[in-house]
Amino acid sequence: MQDVSVKRRVALSTCAIEKMKAGDTDKSDIGEYIGLRVMCSKAGAKSFVYRYRSPIDNSLKK
Repeated sequence: MQDVSVKRRVALSTCAIEKMKAGDTDKSDIGEYIGLRVMCSKAGAKSFVYRYRSPIDNSLKK
C-alpha cells in the first residue's frame, strides 16, 4: 500500500486566518479572491498581500 498525502485546497476563511500561528506557512485564497494571501510573521502579526497581473505590461504586481 502506498502512502500518499494529498493536501485539500479550500477557500480562505476567517476561521483559517484566526487559527494561524506564528511561523505558519502562507495561506492563499482559491475562492472568490484568487491572489489574496495571508502571511503570519514569527511574532504572530498577520498581513495580507494581493497579487495580480497588470493588464498593461502583464507583469506580476503586489
